[in-house]
Amino acid sequence: MLRFLLKRHAFITIFQIFCMGIGMGASVLVARYYGMNDNSSLKKTVTIMLRLCVGMSVATALFPELIMKIYTDEPGVISEGIVYLRYSVASYIFQGLALTCTIVLRNVDKVRMPLYTSIGAFFVNVGANYVFIYGKLGMPAMGVAGAAVG
Repeated sequence: MLRFLLKRHAFITIFQIFCMGIGMGASVLVARYYGMNDNSSLKKTVTIMLRLCVGMSVATALFPELIMKIYTDEPGVISEGIVYLRYSVASYIFQGLALTCTIVLRNVDKVRMPLYTSIGAFFVNVGANYVFIYGKLGMPAMGVAGAAVG
């Protein structure tokens, strides 16, 4: 049953759901501790949240072949997927941190900063994909790896 569910969704979706769950769980505690002015517990909660997100990102780097074998048995697709996952590890770290921090910042009445960074990240992503996938501005055309880097 788990394999069926994983096959129906891309790994990035599973990763985002994991991070959103961590962020939502942490946001309940953050809202409570923020309201109580308990900064020590607030810092501990955020630290645990960030460690879990980074841990999931690092697991992606350590086990890309295992992740790809969940989705397909074709060696060519697995090898391209491994290349993509290895290049995209840094983006998983940043995406996980951004997603969870955005959720938590809403609870402490800081909504503008996540909005502006999301808008900026969108435009940076579009530009980086253009440059790295197609090899523009003096960069080599990287194809799948360029999509991951972008």
